[in-house]
Amino acid sequence: MSIFLYPVYALFHLVLLFWGIWAWMKTKDMSLLITIGVSFGLVYDNLVLSIGIILPPGELLYYISFPRFILHQLVLPWIIYASYLCVLTAGISPLIRRSWVVLLSFIVMGLGIFTRVLPLKLEPVLMDGVYRYVFNGAAGPPIVSILAIGFSACMGFLLWRKLGWPWVFITSVLVFVGEGIPVEMIRRSVGSGGEVLFILAMIGTSEMFFKTKPTVNR
Repeated sequence: MSIFLYPVYALFHLVLLFWGIWAWMKTKDMSLLITIGVSFGLVYDNLVLSIGIILPPGELLYYISFPRFILHQLVLPWIIYASYLCVLTAGISPLIRRSWVVLLSFIVMGLGIFTRVLPLKLEPVLMDGVYRYVFNGAAGPPIVSILAIGFSACMGFLLWRKLGWPWVFITSVLVFVGEGIPVEMIRRSVGSGGEVLFILAMIGTSEMFFKTKPTVNR
């Protein structure tokens, strides 16, 4: 299944990346710029996994696999700030200040660096017909994903409760559910589908509310 899904996901994320860039060029919205960064990381991730369909383990696959993990830890934490900015742009005033959210994003990024980047050692595996390099020695839960997507779900819940816009919340929950599937093969493929929908929701939310609601300064 993965040999069909990863190229499709790569194409979807590439389309979302160009849509995000186009929307940012119109709005210059910071939340869109951050989402573009996350979207680029997902394009790269799925492209490398697609290459693993035809390329066996070796130096090339090894070295192009490293940025998959580094981008995830450096860029994903800032989806915390992006989702917060979406809420501000929609005219909602959260109880947490902007400076605290920026600090939280830095802290989560630091946790990702110390728990996943610095000890990173990749090993090749064949999974569902796809060669890939994985970090089998990772200790503890995926802190960056839990905190970043969890915070986005909280911001998405505010958008749903205040404005009846449920999409950021729903897609955040889908990513959580996908990442929690115990079977590795299914988790990778289903979770990647949830990521497509999450980026779609983030870009759509930023673009929709940028010109329709006043931004709340905090």
